[in-house]
Amino acid sequence: MLKFREIDYKKDIPAVVQLINEGLDDTFTESFFRWKHVQNPFGKSFGFLIEDDGSIVGLRMFMFWKFKKSKEYKTAIRPVDTVVDKRYRGKGLFKKMNLVGIEMCKGKYDVIFNTPNHNSLPGNLKMGWNILEDSPKVKMGLLNPFSKKKEIEKIEKGSFNLKRNYESSSLMWQTNKTGEFLKWRYEDKKYILVQYADSFMIFSLKKIKGLKTIIIYELLGDSKQFQTMINATAKREKSFFIYFVDNKEFERVNCIASTVRKNANVVFKSDSGNIQKNINFSLGDLESKL
Repeated sequence: MLKFREIDYKKDIPAVVQLINEGLDDTFTESFFRWKHVQNPFGKSFGFLIEDDGSIVGLRMFMFWKFKKSKEYKTAIRPVDTVVDKRYRGKGLFKKMNLVGIEMCKGKYDVIFNTPNHNSLPGNLKMGWNILEDSPKVKMGLLNPFSKKKEIEKIEKGSFNLKRNYESSSLMWQTNKTGEFLKWRYEDKKYILVQYADSFMIFSLKKIKGLKTIIIYELLGDSKQFQTMINATAKREKSFFIYFVDNKEFERVNCIASTVRKNANVVFKSDSGNIQKNINFSLGDLESKL
């Protein structure tokens, strides 16, 4: 008989990670699980399990998230890392885990949002989720290689400990980017941090269709400095292609040419404050690792 229960972080993590490895992602590790679901500064994730005769056969994790606009705050839950043992698929367990888990979280959130892949998007829509009307556009752009070079400071990982909070000046809802959150979110070695005057950029380097590309996750600080900071980074890295979400931070950033690579899938449900009508996501908010 199937049993539904909350995760026990003291004893369940090894079995949960094994289920994820077998049915969802074979690169998932216990340390990554703890980083994502236990160490998140917005709060420990709510985990919902299905057991059969003592074996974990289903998992649905709900990350907690915080949005901020000026002095207002909203708490969100973000359903992620859903997996059902292949022997139990086709029985409607995905839908049941989602409905029961959300019910068990009632009173702990103002809004539910998710960034499903193409495989799970239809299931979300069938359960009454709404696609964000103005879906974030992921673009690739070409910078001017002849711009004047400015000096930027590359920040070592251990010294990245921002004390202040960063928010868009556009009075839109956005992830509450405290120094604690940024340190947690971008602790992985693949992320590179640079500073120019009062502004910061967080990025990584990757080849896209054979082209060395700057993947920009965050622009933080004074928007008037963003173009100079990006151009200086391009000169330093000898790469003039950038990959980014065309959000409010990029309104002052100009490319010689750009093209839309895809629309990011963002869905909402139970949005008591209707924040989806006025929200600003970064590429870091939408990255698949979350």
